[in-house]
Formats: sequence, C-alpha cells, structure tokens
Amino acid sequence: MKFSHILPYLSATEYDEIIDQLIDGSIELNPTMLLPFLNDSQLEKLYHAAKSQKIKLSIVAMCPFLPEMVLSQIVDDYINGEIEHDQLDGILPFLPESSIKKLFYYELHRQKNKPAE
Repeated sequence: MKFSHILPYLSATEYDEIIDQLIDGSIELNPTMLLPFLNDSQLEKLYHAAKSQKIKLSIVAMCPFLPEMVLSQIVDDYINGEIEHDQLDGILPFLPESSIKKLFYYELHRQKNKPAE
C-alpha cells in the first residue's frame, strides 16, 4: 500500500510526528502530499522549515494551503531579506490585499532609493 493513501485518515498528532521526522531527516517523503491535510500551525511549521531549507519544499507550492497570517509572514520575510524575490513572484495571487499593499509600498520605496544607472 502507498503511504499517501493513509494520509487522509491520520490525526493531527500523527501529522505532527510526520512533520518532525521530515524536519530532522529521519524519513523521506514528499511534503507536498501532506499540505491538504494540515492545520494552520502545522503549515506554519512547514513554511519555516522550508524557508530555513531544513526540508525541500517550494514556498509557492504551499501557498494555496497557507493561512493568511503565514502569507503575510512571507512578505515580512521578503522585506527582511530572509527569502529571495524569485520565490515571491509566484505567491502574489494568494496574498491578502493588505500584504499586496505592504509589498507595493516597500518596492516603491526601494525603487525610489535605487541609485540611477
């Protein structure tokens, strides 16, 4: 039987265990398979693990499942230089309006202060 067939029937505790084992490297599993089944705090934990490259998971692939607070955190992480701009382009359709405005004003200010070439 495929492991992925069991995922819809697990409890939050079991998902926590899988996430911890993914992060510490004791199991190999494609984390995107978990995304539809995780709660907000579990998704946030996976985001931080992906951001710090403890697991291999595209932030863009996570976006349809991420709660608004984590999507807003991604914008803050970009502004603080913790993630690259190439990761940000793919998440724009998923951002809440407040985060889009925050990003817009950040980029506007950055462009205004950019030295002329």
